Amino acid sequence: ENMKAFSKKFSDRINHPMDQANYWIEYVIQHGSDTLKSPITQLSWYQRAYLDIYTFLLVAFALLVVITSIVIRRAVRAIFSKCRRPAKMQKLL
Repeated sequence: ENMKAFSKKFSDRINHPMDQANYWIEYVIQHGSDTLKSPITQLSWYQRAYLDIYTFLLVAFALLVVITSIVIRRAVRAIFSKCRRPAKMQKLL
């Protein structure tokens, strides 16, 4: 029963599906359609080549490396400065 009801609803059309498809194809051919154009045509050349994204990622990676190296240097200096202080104190005594 469900299939019969669905078939009745589907076949209850003004136009045949093929005629409707032909109509819309001919309509787009005659009038053109901006919705069928690729949005990449509106981008600049560097955006099309993803250069803006690659530049951002490169800068972010370089910044991460610089910050990490600064933190590691300071941590190493702090560790070694604590190790050296007692040795200097022993020489003074």
